[in-house]
Amino acid sequence: MASLRTDRLDIALELAGPDDGPVVVVVHGWPDAPRGFAQLARRLQASGFRTVTPYLRGSGPTRFRSDTTARDGSGVALAQDAIDLADRLGL
Repeated sequence: MASLRTDRLDIALELAGPDDGPVVVVVHGWPDAPRGFAQLARRLQASGFRTVTPYLRGSGPTRFRSDTTARDGSGVALAQDAIDLADRLGL
């Protein structure tokens, strides 16, 4: 499993599909987990897409980098995490 560091999180993520394929970020909700989108991700990969499936804050092996970071699971916080992930990946 890959991981990526942002200012707030060490985000665990699954990468699959062709390295040169267009990228689709498959983001789960709460209380779902990335595995819930495994069938969708496989179909995207079979169609030539590269999938990035992160474990959002509070799920799986993703961890906060600081004990002082507020544990916020609001939609705004999750959206910012996805933006930070995309920025870090250069998308």
